Amino acid sequence: MAKLRLVPPSGDPIDFTADAALVGRDPSCDVVLNDGSISRKHARVERRGPAWAVVDQGSANGTFVDSARVADTVLRPGQELRFGAVGYRVEIESDGPDETLTPQPEATVVQPAVVPPPPPRPPARPSSPPPPPPGQRPAVGGLPPLPPPRPTTPSPRPPAPSPPGGTLPPPAAPRAKGRGPLFWIATGCCGCLTLVVAMVALFVGGALYLSAEPVKAVRVQLEDIKTGRMEAAYGRLSASYQAQVSREEFELFVEGHPAMKDNSDSTFLQRNVSGDTARVAGYLLSSSGIREPVAYGLVNEGGGWKISSIDFDE
Repeated sequence: MAKLRLVPPSGDPIDFTADAALVGRDPSCDVVLNDGSISRKHARVERRGPAWAVVDQGSANGTFVDSARVADTVLRPGQELRFGAVGYRVEIESDGPDETLTPQPEATVVQPAVVPPPPPRPPARPSSPPPPPPGQRPAVGGLPPLPPPRPTTPSPRPPAPSPPGGTLPPPAAPRAKGRGPLFWIATGCCGCLTLVVAMVALFVGGALYLSAEPVKAVRVQLEDIKTGRMEAAYGRLSASYQAQVSREEFELFVEGHPAMKDNSDSTFLQRNVSGDTARVAGYLLSSSGIREPVAYGLVNEGGGWKISSIDFDE
C-alpha cells in the first residue's frame, strides 16, 4: 500500500498512515498547522486505492498544487502541495514492487469568470434640425418658418451743406487702444488658478488610485459578512490580527455592529497609503439606516491587502 509523505522546506516531514486526515489550524484536526494563512479546517488528504488525493474544504486562502488552485485532485510524486502559504514536496512510496498508481482524473482548477463585453451603443441622434434655406428665418417653438423679410430701399440723405470758405478737413483716425495692465493681471491670475486646479486634480486622482485596492479589500470583507461567509471574512484579516482575535471573537465583534453585519453602503473619504501599510476611514451604513464611523488599518501581506485593525468611533 502506497505511503504519503509531505516534506517541508525545513523541519520534520509529515507521514500519512490513515486512509484520511484533516489538515487545518483547529486543534481537533489530524494535522495541525499553526499559520495565519491556514483555515481552521483547510483541506482533507485521503487515500484512493493505491493513490492519494487532496480535497479543499472551502478554505479562505486556497489549496494549491504546482501553483494552481485546486478543489479536488490526485497527488503525484515530486509535486508541490501548498495549504495557504505553507508548502510541501510530495513523496509517495510503494510497499510492493507490483503496485502501480491507478490513473485519476485531472485536477479541478478554479478559474476566474469571463465577463461578456458591453453591448454596442445606439447611433447618436442629430442635436439640431438642418438650417433653413437662404433668406428664410428659422422655425421657433414648433411654428412654421417665417417668410424672408421684404427688401427695403433706404431713403437718400440730403447732401450736407458746404461750410463757407471751403471744405472741412477729413476726420482724424481713431487712436488704437492698447490692453491695459488690468487685462494682463487678470490673464496671469486665471493661468495660475488653472494650474492650481490641475495640480489638485492630479493629486486627488493619484491618491484615489493608490487607495483603490485597500478600499476594495475592506468592501469584499463586508460583502462576505453580509452573505454569511464568515470563514472567508475571517481569512481576510492579517496573520497578526488573527493571532490576537479568534474567529469566535471576530463573530461576536461583528454581531455588535449592525452597519458591519447588515451593510448596505460604505464611504471612505480619508485614505492614506504608505508603502505596505494603508489606513482608510469613513462610515458604514446598515440596511436599517444605522450609521457607524469606522477606521480600517491594512497591510500588504502575501501579495494582497489584509485587514490589520478595525476601530469604530464609539
